[in-house]
Amino acid sequence: MAKMIDGALKSVSSLMRKQLHYYLTVGNTSILECVHEESEESHFLYKDLKTALVSETRKKQQELHPIYLNLTVSQAFYEAMESLNIPYMDRETCLNISLGENEGPVPAIASAVISSVYEHFLSQPSGWSSTYHSVTDRQQVIQELAGEFATVVYSYFNEQLLENTRNDWLALYKEKEDDQPYKYSRVIESVIPAKNDIYQQQILMRTVYQLIKYVVEKKDGVMVH
Repeated sequence: MAKMIDGALKSVSSLMRKQLHYYLTVGNTSILECVHEESEESHFLYKDLKTALVSETRKKQQELHPIYLNLTVSQAFYEAMESLNIPYMDRETCLNISLGENEGPVPAIASAVISSVYEHFLSQPSGWSSTYHSVTDRQQVIQELAGEFATVVYSYFNEQLLENTRNDWLALYKEKEDDQPYKYSRVIESVIPAKNDIYQQQILMRTVYQLIKYVVEKKDGVMVH
């Protein structure tokens, strides 16, 4: 068996080799260990696939995120995105945003995320745990977490949509009226992805998760997966 696979590895293209590595290592190393024990001639195969396994495992560990193990955070995030109603900013408002005299869409976006996370996650401690000794203590911890989360979420969207994009808002003010709605959507979607942009939605969801994790651990709590 080892010789057959060994020969196959040498004869196929590099792309096919990578695919073979993936399918042989996606589960665990038991097949490699058995092959290695059966024949000393399998050393090349074992070494090659073991390297691929370590590389793939590290990659998966980097890509795997606890968000996928905590469905309540995921639910809270998507509920927030569904309820989100981002107001349109007219030309004068865009100018005021660029000057730091208006908060633009930040309050609406932050409010949707804060409310949803509180309702679906923080107020129902099934996805997180903390030390409290009574119902009163529990409610106090929840309120402290909610307040802290509101602060960090607001700061995050303020930084992303105002501080880092003042030039974009100024450019919107200068845009032709017909082009402005489209360009406005592009500015918003650089932070709040469109509903059909699954990849970017996942990235934002991980960010929201990290903010939740930060406030929970700051209060000496832990995330429960």
